[in-house]
Amino acid sequence: MQNLIKKSKIYCYLYGNINIYSANDVVEVINIDFHGNQKHPVILGKPDNWRLAKWLSWAESNAWQVEQGDQLVNLSTNNLTIQLFLSGKLALVSLYSS
Repeated sequence: MQNLIKKSKIYCYLYGNINIYSANDVVEVINIDFHGNQKHPVILGKPDNWRLAKWLSWAESNAWQVEQGDQLVNLSTNNLTIQLFLSGKLALVSLYSS
């Protein structure tokens, strides 16, 4: 746990490839980083082998918003974003409070 700013109640907790950010004792954001090389990472399972076309089909069938950039694709819905490389490999999952 690390206090991000002196005299504040903003903290960052790091557990393997999971970052938890809290402010005033309330969790604001949870990021799961699938791109880094941390010890004891959370592993995704079957969707880890999906290609981009499968992710886009899944997002469309579940009415998720899709934003495609030069290097990354963001799939998002209420309080959740999935960030993918153009190959379909998972980069980051973010859960955030409203």
